[in-house]
Amino acid sequence: MPALLPIKDVSNINPYPNTTPLLLYFESAIPMGLFCAIIVHLLSHKDSSWNVAEEESNFSNYFTLRCPDLLQTDIILVEQLDCITVYCEATDDYIPARDAVEEAVDVAMSKHKLSTCEKPKRAFYCPCGKGRHAAVASWLKTQNRYVFRCTSNNKPQSLAVEYLSWLYKTRKRQHDDELQNLPDILETNIAYQVLVDSTTEIKDHFSDDYSDFADKLLEMNVITERERSTITDRSTGQNKYQRMGEVIEHVKKAVEIKESVFFLFLNIFLEKGTQPSAEFARKLMQRYKDKTQHSDVNLESLSKRTKQIAHDY
Repeated sequence: MPALLPIKDVSNINPYPNTTPLLLYFESAIPMGLFCAIIVHLLSHKDSSWNVAEEESNFSNYFTLRCPDLLQTDIILVEQLDCITVYCEATDDYIPARDAVEEAVDVAMSKHKLSTCEKPKRAFYCPCGKGRHAAVASWLKTQNRYVFRCTSNNKPQSLAVEYLSWLYKTRKRQHDDELQNLPDILETNIAYQVLVDSTTEIKDHFSDDYSDFADKLLEMNVITERERSTITDRSTGQNKYQRMGEVIEHVKKAVEIKESVFFLFLNIFLEKGTQPSAEFARKLMQRYKDKTQHSDVNLESLSKRTKQIAHDY
């Protein structure tokens, strides 16, 4: 058990100097026993081969783990007063490591009846120069970008571009060509604007289906398991319109990064197989065509391509 190991001084460590660690930040102190519960959950995961790396150098607050079928290199988890720090040596491991650890946090908090405690927020070490503390990442809906706020003075901070590698989901490289062969996209991201203009209409007509949309987005690798669980968690007190609003916000973020995700989203409407959903997909496609003046874009032919992409994802 990790709790039986000695404690390591982690006040000033950086095991991978040329990389950027992710902080899972708690506004209050980390719940007692949570870190050990996270390690136990990972090591007992049925679907992934997590195991202990460098046994002799592990501590109750500093653990090195290995998962050959998920990550290229080892990851190091460090417990501090108000955050769990995730260190990865390979940038390509950032997203799968983040998702695995966040899932472990959710499971551990649920099993140990910590659901009333705050969930951690994604953060990074603040560059303001006033000691070692966090800058929390939050999404500005009005500006469609992340802002990083210093936990010391709440002022926005400028972080290097590589920090975003922890936040944006990277897609399977073999599908890049397929996505690029979807209809030509304008630099202004017209699809994003179509979603903004259509948000109220989508919520009014399809909020009953928020869970189905969340499941499909998870299959397409647009959202994570944790994000899907947050959308469908009935204990949050949100109504179906608010939940569908969360679905759309995730799609907007994905579309801003890769506008072609818009067409995968349209395909969810088509796959429902109902006349209203098919007509609405055509309505969204027409709005896109009207804005881009690409009258040669055909929804039916596009559907075949997006179905294959969605299946492969």
